Amino acid sequence: MIFSAGSTSAGTDVLGRVIARGRNIKLGTAIKSATIKATGAESRNDVISTAAVLIGVLVEKFTGLQIDGWVGALAAAYIIYSGIEL
Repeated sequence: MIFSAGSTSAGTDVLGRVIARGRNIKLGTAIKSATIKATGAESRNDVISTAAVLIGVLVEKFTGLQIDGWVGALAAAYIIYSGIEL
């Protein structure tokens, strides 16, 4: 079975990070804090990497295509770009 208590925990973690990302980026912008904005970006990047893994696993599970490497590479490229952007 693909879904378990671990995947439920991961889903809760992702949801929490999405909420934290929005708060941190808004707060960082309001008080002009690069550190808090970076924390929001880090939360966003965690969500992207978790989603990339989930997409890769689900596509392989249901189609047999092994795209997790490509999805991971795209997520990594975006994370590097967002780091440079800060």
